[in-house]
Amino acid sequence: MIGNGFKRLHHTSVAKSLSAKLTHKYDLNKESDYIGPADKFSNIRQIRFGKKCDETPEEISLRLYSTELHEWNHQYWKKQNKIYSNLKQQVLNEMEENNIENEEENRKSDGRVLQNTIY
Repeated sequence: MIGNGFKRLHHTSVAKSLSAKLTHKYDLNKESDYIGPADKFSNIRQIRFGKKCDETPEEISLRLYSTELHEWNHQYWKKQNKIYSNLKQQVLNEMEENNIENEEENRKSDGRVLQNTIY
Protein backbone atom coordinates (compact mmCIF):
# COMPACT_ATOMS: atom_id res chain seq x y z
CA MET A 1 0.00 0.00 0.00
CA ILE A 2 1.19 3.47 -0.86
CA GLY A 3 0.11 6.62 1.02
CA ASN A 4 -3.52 7.83 1.07
CA GLY A 5 -4.87 4.30 0.55
CA PHE A 6 -3.47 3.88 -2.96
CA LYS A 7 -2.28 0.46 -4.05
CA ARG A 8 -0.08 -0.40 -6.99
CA LEU A 9 -2.16 -1.99 -9.71
CA HIS A 10 -0.30 -4.40 -11.92
CA HIS A 11 -0.58 -3.85 -15.64
CA THR A 12 -3.73 -5.76 -16.50
CA SER A 13 -6.44 -5.21 -19.04
CA VAL A 14 -8.66 -3.87 -16.23
CA ALA A 15 -6.00 -1.47 -15.06
CA LYS A 16 -5.37 -0.22 -18.58
CA SER A 17 -9.07 0.29 -19.31
CA LEU A 18 -9.59 2.90 -16.59
CA SER A 19 -7.77 6.02 -15.54
CA ALA A 20 -8.32 9.35 -13.82
CA LYS A 21 -6.36 12.39 -12.80
CA LEU A 22 -5.24 12.03 -9.21
CA THR A 23 -2.86 14.23 -7.34
CA HIS A 24 -1.31 13.63 -3.98
CA LYS A 25 1.88 14.48 -2.19
CA TYR A 26 3.60 11.13 -2.71
CA ASP A 27 6.07 10.65 -5.56
CA LEU A 28 4.71 7.62 -7.36
CA ASN A 29 6.27 5.62 -10.14
CA LYS A 30 4.74 7.42 -13.14
CA GLU A 31 4.68 4.26 -15.27
CA SER A 32 2.61 2.25 -12.80
CA ASP A 33 -1.15 2.28 -12.38
CA TYR A 34 -2.47 3.12 -8.92
CA ILE A 35 -5.93 2.58 -7.53
CA GLY A 36 -7.27 4.47 -4.53
CA PRO A 37 -10.25 4.32 -2.21
CA ALA A 38 -13.80 4.69 -3.47
CA ASP A 39 -15.22 8.19 -3.71
CA LYS A 40 -17.77 8.78 -0.94
CA PHE A 41 -20.39 10.17 -3.35
CA SER A 42 -20.03 8.09 -6.53
CA ASN A 43 -18.59 4.89 -4.99
CA ILE A 44 -16.19 4.79 -7.96
CA ARG A 45 -12.61 3.96 -7.04
CA GLN A 46 -10.06 6.61 -7.91
CA ILE A 47 -7.47 5.50 -10.44
CA ARG A 48 -4.21 7.09 -11.57
CA PHE A 49 -3.12 5.70 -14.88
CA GLY A 50 0.64 5.64 -15.37
CA LYS A 51 2.33 6.98 -18.49
CA LYS A 52 5.08 5.11 -20.24
CA CYS A 53 7.93 7.21 -21.53
CA ASP A 54 7.65 5.53 -24.96
CA GLU A 55 3.86 5.48 -25.44
CA THR A 56 2.60 4.86 -28.94
CA PRO A 57 -0.11 7.12 -30.37
CA GLU A 58 -2.64 4.30 -29.82
CA GLU A 59 -1.64 3.98 -26.15
CA ILE A 60 -1.92 7.74 -25.68
CA SER A 61 -5.36 7.71 -27.29
CA LEU A 62 -6.50 4.80 -25.09
CA ARG A 63 -5.19 6.47 -21.94
CA LEU A 64 -6.95 9.76 -22.74
CA TYR A 65 -10.19 8.01 -23.68
CA SER A 66 -10.04 5.91 -20.52
CA THR A 67 -9.53 9.04 -18.43
CA GLU A 68 -12.59 10.69 -19.98
CA LEU A 69 -14.67 7.53 -19.55
CA HIS A 70 -13.68 7.12 -15.93
CA GLU A 71 -14.50 10.77 -15.19
CA TRP A 72 -17.88 10.42 -16.94
CA ASN A 73 -18.69 7.31 -14.86
CA HIS A 74 -17.71 9.15 -11.69
CA GLN A 75 -19.93 12.16 -12.50
CA TYR A 76 -22.85 9.96 -13.61
CA TRP A 77 -22.90 7.83 -10.46
CA LYS A 78 -22.34 10.84 -8.24
CA LYS A 79 -25.46 12.44 -9.74
CA GLN A 80 -27.53 9.22 -9.65
CA ASN A 81 -26.61 8.44 -6.05
CA LYS A 82 -27.54 11.98 -5.00
CA ILE A 83 -30.93 11.73 -6.74
CA TYR A 84 -31.58 8.33 -5.13
CA SER A 85 -30.62 9.56 -1.67
CA ASN A 86 -32.87 12.60 -1.96
CA LEU A 87 -35.85 10.53 -3.19
CA LYS A 88 -35.34 7.93 -0.50
CA GLN A 89 -35.25 10.61 2.19
CA GLN A 90 -38.43 12.21 0.82
CA VAL A 91 -40.26 8.87 0.89
CA LEU A 92 -39.09 8.12 4.43
CA ASN A 93 -40.17 11.59 5.57
CA GLU A 94 -43.60 11.11 3.97
CA MET A 95 -43.96 7.73 5.68
CA GLU A 96 -43.04 9.32 8.99
CA GLU A 97 -45.58 12.11 8.46
CA ASN A 98 -48.31 9.58 7.67
CA ASN A 99 -47.66 7.92 11.05
CA ILE A 100 -47.38 4.34 10.00
CA GLU A 101 -47.97 2.93 13.48
CA ASN A 102 -47.77 -0.80 13.05
CA GLU A 103 -44.13 -1.89 12.89
CA GLU A 104 -44.96 -4.93 10.75
CA GLU A 105 -46.89 -2.76 8.30
CA ASN A 106 -43.99 -0.33 8.28
CA ARG A 107 -41.51 -3.06 7.36
CA LYS A 108 -43.75 -4.46 4.63
CA SER A 109 -44.64 -1.14 3.08
CA ASP A 110 -41.19 0.41 3.49
CA GLY A 111 -39.63 -1.66 0.73
CA ARG A 112 -42.66 -1.49 -1.58
CA VAL A 113 -43.15 2.25 -1.17
CA LEU A 114 -39.47 2.96 -1.69
CA GLN A 115 -39.28 0.74 -4.76
CA ASN A 116 -42.50 2.01 -6.31
CA THR A 117 -41.69 5.65 -5.65
CA ILE A 118 -38.01 5.67 -6.53
CA TYR A 119 -37.95 3.22 -9.39
